[in-house]
Amino acid sequence: MAIATLEEYLREFSVEIGDRILTSFPALHAPGDAVSPILGRLLRKPFAAQSIAICGAAKRLQHANSVAVIAEMGTGKTLMAMAIADVVAAGRPYACLFVVPPQLLQKTAREILQTIPAPGRM
Repeated sequence: MAIATLEEYLREFSVEIGDRILTSFPALHAPGDAVSPILGRLLRKPFAAQSIAICGAAKRLQHANSVAVIAEMGTGKTLMAMAIADVVAAGRPYACLFVVPPQLLQKTAREILQTIPAPGRM
């Protein structure tokens, strides 16, 4: 059978592609690994899968200058980005720059205030 579409290609080779991704990019934080206690102080609690991604991204930043959180709409990328900054700061004061489209500015600011405890409220 000739493969004619991307969907057919992915269906045919999904196992091999998945194996290659895991070989090339091994998990830095796996399910079952302890998550940062800093996540417990957030006003909004991340889901378990988000906590794993947050801790993995924070570990990546120990050895790199940047990290990317790439996921579909509605998966909590904003929450994860805020939490990553907070985990990396490890309780120290910090500044963080969020670059967002103008139409998301108010939503992002509101989410930061609803998620990150104000200094002295920890």
